[in-house]
Amino acid sequence: MKLISVVTLFLFLMSFNYSKNIEFEIKGQSENKRYGYSKKEPIRVGGGSSAGYHFLFIQHLRGPNGEKLEVKRIGSCGNYNNPDPLLTKFDKGILTCFSINCNAFKKPRVLYFDKYRNGDLFIPLDLKWKN
Repeated sequence: MKLISVVTLFLFLMSFNYSKNIEFEIKGQSENKRYGYSKKEPIRVGGGSSAGYHFLFIQHLRGPNGEKLEVKRIGSCGNYNNPDPLLTKFDKGILTCFSINCNAFKKPRVLYFDKYRNGDLFIPLDLKWKN
């Protein structure tokens, strides 16, 4: 059983390392206050079953004044019926949540990511993008 865990961890790390060169095509600042902050409007970073795109995306985000965010992975936070079996072998697509915080926020916020489906990428309201 431990061998499976080690192999899974190795594959995850390799996937993350190989995807470091990805460049996100950001369409601009979102005008939609729910974009990224709602299960119904997650940030669709795509990548199919490739791990790491949501981690890479969140590393570029900064607070409203350019400050580094305090980020904590909450974990899986909902799912949807998988419309395309090429995206993932699972029957359900899974959303992943992160808590983000910085001095400019009154309280932490939750960002929702869909790592399976692609979509136009925007910077969520009250955040900035750092290349």
